[in-house]
Amino acid sequence: MKTVLDPICGMEVDPENPGAVAERDGEKFYFCSEHCRQKFLQPDAKPIARHGSDADHSCCDGERRDEAQAGGAVAKRKTAKKYFCPMCDGVESDTPGSCPKCGMALDRNPLHREPQTTLYTCPMHPEIERDHPGSCPICGMALERKNIAAGDEDDSSELRDMSRRFWIGAVLSAPVFVLGMWHMLPGAPEWLQGDMSRWAQFLLSTPVVLWCGWPFFVRGGQSIVNRSLNMFTLIAMGVGASYFYSAVVMLLPNIFPPSFAAHGKIGVYFEAAAIITVLVLLGQVLELRARARTGSAIRALLDLAPASARIVRDGEERDVPLEHVEKGDKVR
Repeated sequence: MKTVLDPICGMEVDPENPGAVAERDGEKFYFCSEHCRQKFLQPDAKPIARHGSDADHSCCDGERRDEAQAGGAVAKRKTAKKYFCPMCDGVESDTPGSCPKCGMALDRNPLHREPQTTLYTCPMHPEIERDHPGSCPICGMALERKNIAAGDEDDSSELRDMSRRFWIGAVLSAPVFVLGMWHMLPGAPEWLQGDMSRWAQFLLSTPVVLWCGWPFFVRGGQSIVNRSLNMFTLIAMGVGASYFYSAVVMLLPNIFPPSFAAHGKIGVYFEAAAIITVLVLLGQVLELRARARTGSAIRALLDLAPASARIVRDGEERDVPLEHVEKGDKVR
């Protein structure tokens, strides 16, 4: 991992996750904490440190870091990955997708935090943004701090995809259900039991099963490959058996013995395959909506936590990132 030096204290800073950032003369500088950044912005700032050995680390707890480096172990804070499976422990990923064990869509991890950029803006004139504290040039109010996290928006692509599959499947499966079940009612027209009705069910249910329900076949196959059977295994087997058996009946009816026929025709189950697919899609849509709302609520609560804390250490007040607060520190 490439690191840069804090220009005030000389500590090594990860540019992907710095404590603070400032820009001067077109060059961007990274800091271990907001305290060092404030020193850097002062007109009488100390000469920029280029090496950790001759830098003053007392401003940001650098002494403890130097001791850790001298001992050969630098403690690094582990950050949770962006997505995880709520059902399977240990399944995490940096990209959205499905759990390889249970097939569920991975949830956005509320503990994951993207690198943040600190800006100062006027509450009355939000178009005024600065990378350092000060006053609004329009109204004179003090600029307020605002943290901006890159890529912190929700990924609802799977919800949109499942919703689209559900609505298309619902429209196509409704006539399949009517054609498949209406003949059981008294006085139903004769043509509902004929070949025209059966071929119509075949044509309408094919996109419902093979396109709308395709994610279930993929997840069912993954569950078999990973030897972790789940509900998608049953869905893929049940829907696949009813649809493909019925398709073979329509395309190759002569391969079945006469005993399979009832009232002169072999039964088909296109309506069962289509309706099961649509009902499972409805369940997925409702589940994804509920999980998205729950995740948003949890992240909103976590966002209420301050990003930094003001502590008293060695008789001096300083602002440090929240993860640098240790047992025994006095917090203002």
